[in-house]
Amino acid sequence: MSIPVIELRHISKKFVNKTILKDINLSIMEGDSITIIGPGGCGKSLLMKIIAHIVPHDTGELLFYGKDVKKINKKELEEFYLTIGMLFQNYALFDSLSVRDNVGFYLDYHTKIPHENISKKVTNNLRRVSLNNIEHLFPAELSGGMKKRVGIARAINHDPKILLLDEPTAGLDPITTDSISKLIRHIHEEMSVTMVSATNDMNCAKKIGKKLAMLYEGEIYAIDTPDNMFSSSDPLIHQFMYGKRQGPIQYHEKISGIQDDSK
Repeated sequence: MSIPVIELRHISKKFVNKTILKDINLSIMEGDSITIIGPGGCGKSLLMKIIAHIVPHDTGELLFYGKDVKKINKKELEEFYLTIGMLFQNYALFDSLSVRDNVGFYLDYHTKIPHENISKKVTNNLRRVSLNNIEHLFPAELSGGMKKRVGIARAINHDPKILLLDEPTAGLDPITTDSISKLIRHIHEEMSVTMVSATNDMNCAKKIGKKLAMLYEGEIYAIDTPDNMFSSSDPLIHQFMYGKRQGPIQYHEKISGIQDDSK
């Protein structure tokens, strides 16, 4: 019987007196592509950072190949971080560094690989995300879609086993969104990585996720295939998947003077 690559057992997290995540249980097997969905502000990005062990959880266990990340030794923890590549929601590119130095950052600062070898690897991974001859550019010179691609190139540049993508299409136009979604799916298949993503974009979710995990009120409400989630008769799932205003999910923002005619 195979052991999950990453397993969350009864994970909870709160800030001050507000609980954001409660009793999260999720098993991520090797080769999985799981996309976390849910209303804005429900804790998707926080959950991604907990999986990456960037933000510590309050209670529960985060297991890496069956070992509690909070209890492993320094060498094992370094190995854990080395296996993960992450695309952050807002790119998190270093403005003062060129594209080459952004993509090569991890290998430059955490390995003894020769500079020229890292540069070749950077060029190859930029080509992998359909970017050529931009190593000398800086983030301010890039479009939003290009920044996303550079972020993806950086995330895969050290050949991670686990790829975490936080809102990979946020702020992009529909055509670029479709292109990035197809790129992500291709990378998952080509690199055979275990992938966890988080998004509010249902078109992206159904393209890149083999499973969708819906987060609602701090808990995993449902996990299923995209087809089953989109055809679900559950009122809450149906409302979210199709963006219906009316339903069990209550939205706090209201625009006065505009009639809600959603069905």
